[in-house]
Formats: sequence, C-alpha cells, structure tokens
Amino acid sequence: MKPTDTARTLLGGKAVFLAGGMGILVAAAILLVRLADSDAPLAPRAEAEDVLAHGQNDIANWVGPMGSLEQLTAAAEVVAVGKFAAIKGTHDVLPDGYDRKDNPDDNSSAVTFTLLVFKVERYIKGDGPGELIVRQTGDLARGVAPDAFPAPDPDQETLVFLVTDAFGDGTYASVNGPWGRMIEKDGRLRYVAGFRSEIEFLSVATIDDAIDRIEPIVAASP
Repeated sequence: MKPTDTARTLLGGKAVFLAGGMGILVAAAILLVRLADSDAPLAPRAEAEDVLAHGQNDIANWVGPMGSLEQLTAAAEVVAVGKFAAIKGTHDVLPDGYDRKDNPDDNSSAVTFTLLVFKVERYIKGDGPGELIVRQTGDLARGVAPDAFPAPDPDQETLVFLVTDAFGDGTYASVNGPWGRMIEKDGRLRYVAGFRSEIEFLSVATIDDAIDRIEPIVAASP
C-alpha cells in the first residue's frame, strides 16, 4: 500500500487507517458518529487548544511531504481551492473488543476524527459538488487537534490535495495529512503543518501561482 493510500476500513472487524497519509494501525470494531443538528462554526485557530487529547499525538505519525509537486498532484484525486467553513460532526474509533457499555466515560482508547465542510471555489483536478466533507484527526469541535495538524482557520483560502477516504461515506482526506493543504502566510505559500511549513519544491507566493504550476501537470497526466 502506498503512503498516500487511505484506509481500508473495518475489514473483518479490523481497520488500517492511512487517512491523509497518517499511518495508524487500529483494530476497530466500533465507530461512534456524532453529527451536529446543524453545521457548527469553526473556531479561530487562536482560540483552539491545538493539543491532541488522550496521547493521540503519539500515533499521529504522518509520513511527511511529497518530494515534488508532480508527485503530490498525481497522488490526489481532487485538487481544489476553497475554504473550510464549518464542522459537520465528529466520530470516535475504538479498539476491537472495547465495550463502551462497561466504560461509558473512558475515552482514553478512542481516536477522534472531525468531519469538516469545505466549500469549493474552484477545481484544478477532478470535479464535484460545491461542498466536500473532509475528515481530519482530532476533536476540532472542542478545539483539540494534533500539534502537527492544527485546525483550519475559518474562511481562510486553502489549496487542498484530496483522496477519497475509505470509510465508504463519500468523505475525503488530505494527501499525507497536513502536507496536503497549503495556505498563504507571510508572503509565501506554506503547508498548514504545525511545523516544517516550508514547501521545498514550490517557492511561490500565492495560491494562484501554485495553480499556474499545477494546471500543466494535470493537463499532461494520462
């Protein structure tokens, strides 16, 4: 399986998560989904705790960025520009054999994911609806996110490289987690990663500059 492949979920009661390039082996039999009655607003990043609870930072082991823009574009099923607008809901994945009835208040074994509403302004690769649901590690509804993969700032224009998530629900995940999202910051295009934000293979200032580089790659692909 390639590093950028997403999970093959609940195969014989097991789940292997590589959602957005995050290598996690989770024996999962219980998937608890919490959908909001209506989309919840994203808190500004400055108000978020930016810390992943339950020791989950230890397993949030993303494989790092791609080696070139060509590799990143080829790995993505969808490349789009838009804004993360709201939280659709969250869900927990619990280990195989874990009985929530016996431990109703114990979340120490759960890995929490958040479903984010991404409003597409433009597709550069692929096509689809005006809104996509993108899954990200952490309980962003509570302001809890990995240090390496902070919650997106609401309404900030973002360039995303996405693959279909393997939960089978039509959601997407970023290619290699934080390395599949780019924003304009301090006069440069940067990864959204909490560290190593520099993009070694793409020294441009704006998302439009990046699109000018990506479009020929997409046009030349089979």
